[in-house]
Amino acid sequence: MKLRFVAISAICVLALCTGLTWAQNGAAARNGGQNGSANCINAPTTTSLQPLTSEEKYWLLYMSREEKLALDVYLELYEKWNLPIFAKIAVSEKRHVDAINKLLLRYNLPYSDGDFLAGEFDDLYTSLIVDGSVSVEGALTVGIAIEKQDIDDLTEALEACGKKDIRTVYENLQAGSKNHLLAFETHLAMLAAN
Repeated sequence: MKLRFVAISAICVLALCTGLTWAQNGAAARNGGQNGSANCINAPTTTSLQPLTSEEKYWLLYMSREEKLALDVYLELYEKWNLPIFAKIAVSEKRHVDAINKLLLRYNLPYSDGDFLAGEFDDLYTSLIVDGSVSVEGALTVGIAIEKQDIDDLTEALEACGKKDIRTVYENLQAGSKNHLLAFETHLAMLAAN
């Protein structure tokens, strides 16, 4: 429980810093300047929002649940195995969740700071935790599976999306997922070599 508290505390501090960066970016944009934070997953602000298509709405809500699933699974697997890779990637997943939530707010769609919505994600969460609790190798394999699925889903979401602000976030999330995938695969390969 203490480890989960430490991981969640780190995420909360990062979320506060991320929120400040977004606020600074907004202030800089209003003043005609730019903020130098290239690593922030931030959606460009739009002056007049076009309504979302049904596909854009579907994928935005779907990706919000998928990113939250990844965050929750990685926190649980970190608590189980105490592997720093899960804590580090969970911090990144928290930024992903925040970026999607910002879009949901912008387009007046429902979101939750709590658990992901019930349904297929509850069953998937349980299955992933069971598989990841068998061994360290199993936990890393779960991370690989989550990131591969996330990359594939983001590819579909991008194909269905015409909004520049949403596309920017999806492209940043996909780049992050590719980095996470590489990290999990490298960690698993190093473990197998020992």
